[in-house]
Amino acid sequence: MASCLGISCIVVCPRCITKVPNTQYAFNISSPNDHRCAQTVLLVRESDSTPWYRIRDRTYQNSLTTTLSTITTNTPPQHCEYNDMICTYAHSLLEQRMWQMENDGKQNIFEIITSHREVGQNTFENIGSYLMSKFGGWLRCVCRVCFNESSECGNVCCGLEGHQWNENKVLAHCSLWVSPECFPFNIVDTPSHSGNGRNLLVLCNLLQDCPDRANCAKSHSFIERDFAFVRQRCPTLTIEQFCEKLNQLKVLVAHRQILSSASATQQSVTEQSHNFQFSVVCKECHQLGMHESRNGMSEACTRGHSWEVNCCPAVLERSTGKWIPIKGLPQKLPKDAARLDICRHMAKMRSCPVNQCQFAHSQLEKDVWTWQITSQPRGL
Repeated sequence: MASCLGISCIVVCPRCITKVPNTQYAFNISSPNDHRCAQTVLLVRESDSTPWYRIRDRTYQNSLTTTLSTITTNTPPQHCEYNDMICTYAHSLLEQRMWQMENDGKQNIFEIITSHREVGQNTFENIGSYLMSKFGGWLRCVCRVCFNESSECGNVCCGLEGHQWNENKVLAHCSLWVSPECFPFNIVDTPSHSGNGRNLLVLCNLLQDCPDRANCAKSHSFIERDFAFVRQRCPTLTIEQFCEKLNQLKVLVAHRQILSSASATQQSVTEQSHNFQFSVVCKECHQLGMHESRNGMSEACTRGHSWEVNCCPAVLERSTGKWIPIKGLPQKLPKDAARLDICRHMAKMRSCPVNQCQFAHSQLEKDVWTWQITSQPRGL
């Protein structure tokens, strides 16, 4: 099920492709071997002579429609005004065909991408790291009744009523894509999922609108289906172990892969000599727990957010593998860099109400500021 008859597939980094003008989302591949750490884009074609077309791995779409977008039928075809993450319309005839085959249960685009990635990882790391980079956010093991985590004893939850843990634990995905008034968790797995005869790899045609979700034998969200695919590869792991291992992969694999694959030509002399690794990231993606950069020379990041509004400098925290956004130097610089202080609001409450705070919000940011003041680096 990992490939389609008569169709060639390749998975590349978003930086390695450029859109062919006046086409139905056809792409050229510029350098398919330079950015293997970020292989998340599926390109397919029907023959060696035809161009490559991008096939989106649907994530937050709320329906299984395979209707072709009207923008692709215009002459010349226009760019979709919606974010690719949520646009429910197919952007090419080939994408429409691939989506329909997925709806019919004949293939799984998630499986196709993970089987074609060449990132130098074992099977679980490859599949798990792609799952976490695809959906962003974090996984939490919580009580289905009160949504609290396990107590120290592990037999009950840490809520006031202390519900039985093994009977009520569920694995939930925490995403910031939903609005604050909505329920912030998406249940992706429960103990009853295993061994109950369900075919969770098949999507329910109604998704979250299914009136009988409790008894329906199919998945009701893309993350529920994709996680079922991950669970098949490691059937002996408990929900708690999945939660811990996948969250660790998000930090230790996804971010450190970005660091290890960075080209030496992209690192400045100052970065090498002072051991700082810098990047420019999308603020909206960072809030979702993802590291996304500009999509070539386009006006958006690789997930469709406005680059002009959301671009933000960041420095790598090597102990955790996380990219930490950093502010520019404060307007009033002390004569001695040793007098730079960390914001007391951040130290006490982990948040700062000041719009343009003149104090460092982390020790790492303070270290970068100290280096800037003492070394006066150029081009940061």
